[in-house]
Amino acid sequence: MSTFAFLRTNARWLIAGLLLCFASSFGQTFFIALFGAEYRAAFGLSDGQFGGLYTAATLASAGAMLVVGKLADRMDPARLGALVCIGLAGAAAL
Repeated sequence: MSTFAFLRTNARWLIAGLLLCFASSFGQTFFIALFGAEYRAAFGLSDGQFGGLYTAATLASAGAMLVVGKLADRMDPARLGALVCIGLAGAAAL
């Protein structure tokens, strides 16, 4: 199969992946870079304490991805995308 045939056949999946990557570009590292000093000051954390919490949260999210990532193989992509958006909205509200 040629590259153009592959792109044409899988256009909707490629566009969805591109949009999801674009929407997630402002992730936790960008956020922490902007507001890390304010968090440290507000909670009275040293640089090491804040780094330890950041490490723990990053490892927890990686572990969650290993467990929850299996849903991508079992669920309808539209339903999974809707659930992810609802979960992200709930996390943002917290």
